[in-house]
Amino acid sequence: MHKPIKIQGAFKKPVVGLGFCLAGEFDLSWMSSKTRSNIRAGQSGFFTFPKDLEMTQHLPADHLLRIYLMLEGEMLSSFTQGDEDYFSPVIKSFEKKRADRVVHSTTALMRTVLHQILHCPYCGKARHIYLESKAMELISYKMAQLHPAFTCPENELKRSDYDNYGQISFMFGK
Repeated sequence: MHKPIKIQGAFKKPVVGLGFCLAGEFDLSWMSSKTRSNIRAGQSGFFTFPKDLEMTQHLPADHLLRIYLMLEGEMLSSFTQGDEDYFSPVIKSFEKKRADRVVHSTTALMRTVLHQILHCPYCGKARHIYLESKAMELISYKMAQLHPAFTCPENELKRSDYDNYGQISFMFGK
C-alpha cells in the first residue's frame, strides 16, 4: 500500500506560473498563508510565488497528473507590455512579494494542448520547438481566460502581424 507524500521546498527566485491538474487532487500550502488549497482534476491556475517562499505539497498515494509552466517575473512583464492594467493585481502581488493564486476550470482548448504536450511526436530540437510553442499557446489561452477582453472578435491579420511573420520566416531562412 502506498502512503501519501509530503514535499517541501522554497523558490530561489520569484516565479509566475500556470498549473494544470489533469488527474487526481492534492493540497498546497505556503508559509505566508495559514490556508491549504485543494487542487483537483480539471482545474487550472495562475500563480505567483515570491523568492524564498516556502511551500508544502501534500500528494496522494494514488494517480496524479499535473503540468506546470514556470516563468521568471520579467517574462510576465514581456507578455503584458501595453496591457499591464489587466494584470495589475497579479503584478502587485508579485511586487509585494506575496503568494497569490487564481483558479479556473481547464477549458477544452487547454485540454487539447495539454494532450498534445503529453503525446509529443517529435524528438531533439523539433521537440523543443514544439513544446515551447504549445507552452506559449497555453499561456495565451490562460491570459484570454483571465481577461476575456484579450480575445478579438475579428480574426483579420493586421500589418504588424505580417511584419512579425516576416521576421519569423527570415529567421528560418524562408
